[in-house]
Amino acid sequence: MGNQGGHVTSYYTSELQKYTSFQIHATEEVRQVCTVEAGLLSLTSHALRLSNRKGLTVFHHTSEDFADMHCMEALPGDRLLAGGSQESLIQLDLTTGTVVSSAPCTGGCAVIRRHPRFICCADFTGKVSLRDPLTMKEEHSLESLSGTGLLSDFDVLGNMLVTCGFTNRHGALAVDMFIKVYDLRVMCAVTPIQMMFPPSLLRFVPAFTSRLFVVSQTGQFQLVDTSSASQSSYIYQMETGGARVSCFDTSSSCQCLAFGDTAGYLHLYGASSHVSFNNFSNPTEFADPEEPYHPIDINDEIAALASIPMPYCNSRLVSDLPKKLTKYVYRRSVPVDPVILNSMKMVGSVGYAPNPGLWRRNEVRYPQEACRSKETREDADIIPQLYKKIDVKYSRMGIEDFDFNLYNRTCFAGLETNLPNAYCNNMIQVLYFIPPLRCAVMNHTCQREFCLACELGFLFHMLDTAQGIPCQASNFLRAFRTIPEASALGLILSDSDDARKKVNFPRLVQSWTRFVLQQIHSETLDVVDEDVQKNRESHGDRVPCQQALWLDVD
Repeated sequence: MGNQGGHVTSYYTSELQKYTSFQIHATEEVRQVCTVEAGLLSLTSHALRLSNRKGLTVFHHTSEDFADMHCMEALPGDRLLAGGSQESLIQLDLTTGTVVSSAPCTGGCAVIRRHPRFICCADFTGKVSLRDPLTMKEEHSLESLSGTGLLSDFDVLGNMLVTCGFTNRHGALAVDMFIKVYDLRVMCAVTPIQMMFPPSLLRFVPAFTSRLFVVSQTGQFQLVDTSSASQSSYIYQMETGGARVSCFDTSSSCQCLAFGDTAGYLHLYGASSHVSFNNFSNPTEFADPEEPYHPIDINDEIAALASIPMPYCNSRLVSDLPKKLTKYVYRRSVPVDPVILNSMKMVGSVGYAPNPGLWRRNEVRYPQEACRSKETREDADIIPQLYKKIDVKYSRMGIEDFDFNLYNRTCFAGLETNLPNAYCNNMIQVLYFIPPLRCAVMNHTCQREFCLACELGFLFHMLDTAQGIPCQASNFLRAFRTIPEASALGLILSDSDDARKKVNFPRLVQSWTRFVLQQIHSETLDVVDEDVQKNRESHGDRVPCQQALWLDVD
C-alpha cells in the first residue's frame, strides 16, 4: 500500500507482518500500485517506479508526458498503460522502462480496467471508452454519468460493467445511490441496482462473474449480485474511527478483502482466520539471518582471529601498541620425526630420508597439531566444496546438457579432462597466460603435418574465442602422441587405471614442460621469414619462443 507521503509498505501473511518499506517520492503521493512479474509498480503524479520484491529500484521513469497521472494497468507482454489529466494514454515497455507509444484520450483518464476484449478507460465525467487492446482506438463508449456528474469507480468482468459516482442535484454534487450496470454483449444499460448506502468503490469477485463488493466512504460494504433482483440485506461495517475509506481491493484467491482509509490504516477481512492472498504464489524471500559469533577465550593460542570481522574506524586501535612495548617472537620449529632421523643417509653435510607418508608434502606441522588424533586430522583434511573436483556427466548431446556457467562465470575457457594424456592441461593453461609465448606460437605457421607449435597456436586461438566454454585439446594431444621422443621419455600414458596410479605426476609434468619447450623451440627454428629475420637483427640470434621465456638452448 502507498500513502500520501510517497511511502510504500508491503505486508505478508494474514497477520500483516511488515515485509518491506521504502520511499517512492519525497513530495508526491502514491496514487496507485500494481504488481507484475518483475516486481511492484508505483505511480505518482509525475513519475513511475518499478521496484523488485525487496524494494530495490529496477527503473525510475519520468518524462514530459507524465503531467498529472492518476491510473495504470498492466498489459500482456511486459507492457503498461498509464493515464491521467492529460489527453493521452501512454504505453510503456517494462523491460526497458521507456515509452513505446501514446494514444489520444479526450477528457483524460481516471480509471483503467482490462478486459479480454477491450481496454476500458473512464474519464472524470463518467464516460467509459472501450478500446482495442492492440491499436488503442476507441470502439465503443458508454455514457454512464456524462454531463450530469462525476465518476467515482467502475469495474468490468465477463459481460458486465458497473459504475458508480456522483450526480448533480439542485446545483450540488451528491452520491448516486444507484449502481449503473451495462451488458457488453449488446452495449447498453440494464436495470440499475439500488443501494442502501452511498457507493463509492466497486470490485468484482474473480471467482464469480456476477457478484461484486460495493464499498462506501463511511466504511460500509456489501456483496451484491448483478443477476438477482433481490439483494442481501446484510451490510458489513468497518471500524474506521471516522476516517474515510479511500481504496479497496480483493485478493486473487477470493479469500480476503483489503481496505485502506485516510488515517493510514489497513483493514483486512477474510473468509477465515488463515487465508492466502494468492493460489500459486512464489516463496517469500527474507534477509539472511546474521550469523552469531562464537566467543573466543583470550587464552586460546590457536583461535582463528580472522573469523572476527574488522570494524572500520579512523582512530588508532587498542591493540596498536607502541614498538617499545612489543617484540618479535618467532614460531619454534618442530622437532624432526625420529622415523626420519633413523632412515636418514648423510651425503656430505646434507641428509636424505624418504618421506614416511604421515603428512602431505606441502604440509607443515605445528606443536599444537602434533597432539591431534587421527580422527581429528581426518576431519581437518576435508576439502572445501569450492575446491572439489566436479565430475562432468556427459549425455547424448555431449557437453551441451551441462551448465558450465554455474561453475565458471568468467570469460576464460577451460580444457576438458576426459581425453587421454589430459594431465598436461594445467601447463597448457600456464603457457597460454604467457603473452609473448602466446603471440609467438599463434603467429607461427608451417607445412608440417604434425607440428606441435601449430597445434598449440590453434588451441590458444580456441581459448581466446571460447568465451568461457570448455575446449578440447584433442588435435594438440594427437600431434603430441606422434612424436617418438615423447613416447621414449614416458610422457604418453596408457588408458589403464593401474598405470596411472604408479605415475609420479609432479615429475611427469616437469618432464613434459621441458620437452614441449624444447620441441617448440626446434620447430620454430626451421621457419625463417622476413619477420623472424627482423626480429633476429633487433634481438640477436633468439627466436620468438626463446625471447618469450629467455631460454638459452643449444
